[in-house]
Amino acid sequence: MTWSGSRGAYTYTFLVLALSSRLTGYRFQILVNSGFGRPGRPDPSLPPPERLPYLGTHITEQTLTFCQTVMDTHLVEYVKVDLTITGKPGEPGYKVTYDPTNPNNKHPNWWNDKVVKHMMNHQEDPLPIPLDDPEPQVTTLFQDDHPWHTQIHRDAFSYGEVAESIDSRLVVDWRFFGRTEPEEKNKIWFSDKLTDQYNMPQPTFDFGFPQGRTSEEAERMMTDMCVMSAKVGGFLPGSYPQYMQPGLVLHLGGTHRMGFDEKADKACVDTDSRVFGVKNLFLGGCGNIGTAYASNPTLTAMCLAIKSCEYIKKNFQPSPFVSHTSGGKA
Repeated sequence: MTWSGSRGAYTYTFLVLALSSRLTGYRFQILVNSGFGRPGRPDPSLPPPERLPYLGTHITEQTLTFCQTVMDTHLVEYVKVDLTITGKPGEPGYKVTYDPTNPNNKHPNWWNDKVVKHMMNHQEDPLPIPLDDPEPQVTTLFQDDHPWHTQIHRDAFSYGEVAESIDSRLVVDWRFFGRTEPEEKNKIWFSDKLTDQYNMPQPTFDFGFPQGRTSEEAERMMTDMCVMSAKVGGFLPGSYPQYMQPGLVLHLGGTHRMGFDEKADKACVDTDSRVFGVKNLFLGGCGNIGTAYASNPTLTAMCLAIKSCEYIKKNFQPSPFVSHTSGGKA
């Protein structure tokens, strides 16, 4: 989104670039078409662009490991461990009860109440898990000894949809997100020959996960996911542990990175998100994050945008507003 306004002789522009990584290509189309950078495959033999020479470089898309498991039978049976079952489902005398005063119960009463209700109302269901049971949402946070964050849930993305023949209540999705070290060679550039469906220069991503710490941590992350998921059940056929393709995470960052000095830090904006060399142009979004990160970046991008807005509010004074009548007099 681009917004501009004018008061008197002073014109100010605040360029707010969408936080979603899906729009990464169009962010830079705006800038490149405005004279920042140049179209065409980057040519090292040519001098860098005069304005924002590091625009579109240092992409830090996250590493991602993924698998799906089917819950082990003993975990399914554990759902009803506190219950007393009399008779067979569908036959007279079938009854499911529990003692809410029993101090040895493994589950709280609200849990057992829901399971009892489900097993009595849906006697045809072989699973004790209620049909309206909310999806699990479990995470482990980034730590120094485990530099990745996890998402353990039943959240079927396009690459995790479960076949209709499989009961999704038994399926657990595992997604582990690692960090990628910024490298200048990982960049986005625009074709000077091809256009996209909007007749804009086609964006191309030159990207590869760096060797060294990024690759080593990705291998450790994969091992950690395999060990954790194996405790829950076996792998769902077709969803064995795997590294997902770059770009699938949609957590791209670093492409208009923040720094203290444009050349020393190879940055595009200062710590207030203002473009180096331009007084009244600010960039916002995950591209400002110049370091490796393994967590969802949106909140960080929002905080940087708020800091930038506070700077603008404090330092930018518009010219006096002058209104003119049709006769040319105020």
